[in-house]
Amino acid sequence: MRKMVRMLTVPILILAFFVIAGVGTMTSDLYGFPMWPWIVVYVCLFRWLIKNLQKE
Repeated sequence: MRKMVRMLTVPILILAFFVIAGVGTMTSDLYGFPMWPWIVVYVCLFRWLIKNLQKE
C-alpha cells in the first residue's frame, strides 16, 4: 500500500502542477489575477504530500 502511494505521488504532483498552472493562467488571463497565489497553493500541497510520505 505504501509503495503504491509513493509511486502515485509523483504523477499526482505533476498532474496537480499542470492543473494549477492551467487554472492559474486562465484566471490571470481572464480576471487579471496574479499567478503567485497558485504557486503558493502548489508549494503547500507539495510540502503536505512530502510530510505525509515521511510519516510512514
